[in-house]
Amino acid sequence: MIIGGGDGSILSVVEDMIKYGCSTDNVTFGIIPLGTGNDFSNCMGWGFTHLPDLIGENLINLKK
Repeated sequence: MIIGGGDGSILSVVEDMIKYGCSTDNVTFGIIPLGTGNDFSNCMGWGFTHLPDLIGENLINLKK
């Protein structure tokens, strides 16, 4: 499962999975750190990337 967002987005997805009875045991989460604070990204050592640097000029990096 790919989650684009930050701590709140990750928590929301996991909470909804639990709420609707989906097991998280066999799920691999991929995180695209687009949250406003990027606390999860920083804790994992991925660092902080400004959104314009991440998506590139004219969305070139996002399209790649």
